[in-house]
Amino acid sequence: MAGLGCGTLQCGVSYHRFRLWQEVVVVTSGRRGRYPPTGRHVVVRLLPEAGPHPEYRVRSATDQLERVVTEDQIMLAPEQLGATQAVPARVSRGRR
Repeated sequence: MAGLGCGTLQCGVSYHRFRLWQEVVVVTSGRRGRYPPTGRHVVVRLLPEAGPHPEYRVRSATDQLERVVTEDQIMLAPEQLGATQAVPARVSRGRR
């Protein structure tokens, strides 16, 4: 089947795992001044693809500064993980 197994760069289609206004946590911090500080941020913009990982503009909850991060540098905030993974209870329809 066409389209199966093609990466984001080969197909020219961007796939962002996070949505606007989701609260995320920056989990990796690199060399001084090169990467944003770890901690809570809010996704304020989905950026066009410029490399192997989708990029996001995020705003820090601490200093309100905006920074660009790649998808591999962030994860959902713990409270949002529980909300998105909740599975509705199955309802029985009376057949026994």
